[in-house]
Amino acid sequence: LLSPPPPGPRLPSISQHIISKGPTVERALGVMWCIDNDEIGFQIKLQDAPLSRRGILSTISSIYDPLGHASPFILRGRKILQELTCDGKGWDDPIPTSIEIEWKKNLSEIPEVANLSFHRSITPADAIGNPILVIFSDGAKSVYGAVAYARWKVPDGFTCRLITAKNRAALLKIENIVRLELCGGLVGIRLRVG
Repeated sequence: LLSPPPPGPRLPSISQHIISKGPTVERALGVMWCIDNDEIGFQIKLQDAPLSRRGILSTISSIYDPLGHASPFILRGRKILQELTCDGKGWDDPIPTSIEIEWKKNLSEIPEVANLSFHRSITPADAIGNPILVIFSDGAKSVYGAVAYARWKVPDGFTCRLITAKNRAALLKIENIVRLELCGGLVGIRLRVG
């Protein structure tokens, strides 16, 4: 047990990986971590999917986003899927032309998610003291949600770091914006407690 392992092929150590001239990016489930600047981003690879409820659901579900950083892009697709479901379209039925145009516009914007990057750590290196948790929530005609930030004091002022975001497509039977704003507040409270 105390003798060193036998010589032979081994995986390079982390220090050798960082010193090498190659890219220092780790990938898992479509999320990328750039080790050099300690930021998280997305790697989006859209597959060709049919223009049907099944194809749209497949495309939306292919984006792994547990912290909600890409949720504005995903939410539009969910709303389109909700419209198709309410219209009584089958899983493999072709979608109407108006929704097809809207979906293609949304589909062309989804690769822009790859341009987003966020700090992996919510604590800046030069933070002073403890953070303040800031939660914003809102509701609109068809969606509601909340976002949580950590606000830190730093030597030259303040900085905020995104923690998480959650949003939902509103139920179609709810038409009262006040109720949707309350639903957004509830999501905010759940972010605070959970």
